[in-house]
Amino acid sequence: DWIVIREQDNGTAKPSDLAKWRTDLRAKAAALETAIDDKTDVAGLEAMTVFTEEMKDAGKKASEFDEWPENPRASI
Repeated sequence: DWIVIREQDNGTAKPSDLAKWRTDLRAKAAALETAIDDKTDVAGLEAMTVFTEEMKDAGKKASEFDEWPENPRASI
């Protein structure tokens, strides 16, 4: 993306919050790939997309599949 290209082009460092977010996104994607590979049937895959009351009560905001790291600049 443009932040990485800017750093390569002119040496302007990536903001640390965005660098961490990018790392967190890659980690989430890798964890999802592993979780998907571990499923043995379609029902297991489908369960990854379901958001339950138990998840909500545990403080989760979305299903396993839909819970991604929040963009630190989303409100800007």
